[in-house]
Amino acid sequence: MAGKTGSNLVLRSVYLPDDLDQELKVVAFHEDRSKNDIMREVLQAGLRTLRAEGDRRFVRQKPAKLRAQPVKLEPMRRPKVKAAPDVAKAKQPAVAPRRAARQPARAATAAMEPAI
Repeated sequence: MAGKTGSNLVLRSVYLPDDLDQELKVVAFHEDRSKNDIMREVLQAGLRTLRAEGDRRFVRQKPAKLRAQPVKLEPMRRPKVKAAPDVAKAKQPAVAPRRAARQPARAATAAMEPAI
């Protein structure tokens, strides 16, 4: 493991008690290795031991074999939409009565104006 680096490593931050960190420094110094190498080795050995002892957290289960089923596609069907009512057939409000209502008012206004 010494000197093994690469792009497949992931950075993890770990808080260690002072006494454990001191012990890690001593081992790394005596073996002339980095603390990271020592921690990776110890972690891998610990996980191997747990797996060998049958710890359920570390037992790898084989994934179930999945068989792909063919998908049957059906053409999309658009829902039938009722046609909008014809605008020309709809009754339009009468415009003539409004104009007729305005004309008497204009006539009354004209009657009030002083003659010149």
